[in-house]
Amino acid sequence: MIRKEYIFKTIFKNFISLTDYKNNKSGTSPIAVIIIFVILFFSSMAFISCDITLDPKTEFKDRFILYLIMRADTNYHIARVFHNYNVNGLDPNTNKVDPAIKDAVIKIWGNNSVNIFKDTLISRDDTSRYNDPVYFYYLDNYKPVQEESLKVTAYLDNGVVLQARSKVPVQINLDSLYLLPVLGRNDFSFSWPVNSEEVCYSYQAKLYYKQRIEGQGEFIKWIEIPLEIHREGDSVKTVYPEISTNHYVRYTNEALDWAMKKISESEPSKSYFTITRIVFEIISFDKPLSDYYSLTHGYSDSFSIRLDENIYTNIEGGLGVFGVCYKQGIMFKLKEDYILSYGYKYER
Repeated sequence: MIRKEYIFKTIFKNFISLTDYKNNKSGTSPIAVIIIFVILFFSSMAFISCDITLDPKTEFKDRFILYLIMRADTNYHIARVFHNYNVNGLDPNTNKVDPAIKDAVIKIWGNNSVNIFKDTLISRDDTSRYNDPVYFYYLDNYKPVQEESLKVTAYLDNGVVLQARSKVPVQINLDSLYLLPVLGRNDFSFSWPVNSEEVCYSYQAKLYYKQRIEGQGEFIKWIEIPLEIHREGDSVKTVYPEISTNHYVRYTNEALDWAMKKISESEPSKSYFTITRIVFEIISFDKPLSDYYSLTHGYSDSFSIRLDENIYTNIEGGLGVFGVCYKQGIMFKLKEDYILSYGYKYER
């Protein structure tokens, strides 16, 4: 085998020859030098590739993972603890042993209390990979209070301790619009006070209605209202809100009109529909959850190709995520004449 040192020296020498010719210091033909350079360059790559072993897997390290996302608007919470695993090859689905960790003691400390999670099993719907029931921990008697400082600690039976801290988001006071659409405007909006520039919000506006189906009865349904719509010929593109740090969201009346028409587009009997309300729902995320979302989504767009995968954790002693979110909703009514203009019924 030709030594790599010789190849690189030859490439370098001929590249210098090309430079010298440009400076009238060599009589070598530039075309010949270029051909030699190209041949030797690709030949060197072939030889080098024989000596390099590419391994997409790094050195395996034992890690334990805790996942606990609490909601401040409910008293039921689920936690899960896992152990990472290694497989032969690159396909993680070849592992058939459930990595869930059992018999851990998980405690959550609030401002004036400490609560201990219970463990339980439920049947697994999808048994294509694991056959064992789903093992998890739950707490069903604790509702976090806004701005409460929380600490979770998981004690594993092998001596490993996983812990993390967070703070419950502040409850949001939303500005009320009362009746929609707003007279003299082509849009409507929701805003809330700035409690922190570092947290993210998820929100959606839902149009609730009742639909009567012959022979089956009346059913309560809802459709999400898009922020706006874009018309391209006969096609319509809807735009929906994404998680963001904004404290203001604006909807167009055209988007509301689209949702009103959409619910009955396949039903000619418009009187089968009764419009009840619009509910604007917003979820406030604490800083750990906001940091997690920003890290995993903040640098990607439709034109980006991610070559590595960011790993976020706020768990001391291991990996995972502990965070708190707060879900709220505020109700608005639609104007009676607006509802009747579509042929729908108005619920008083």
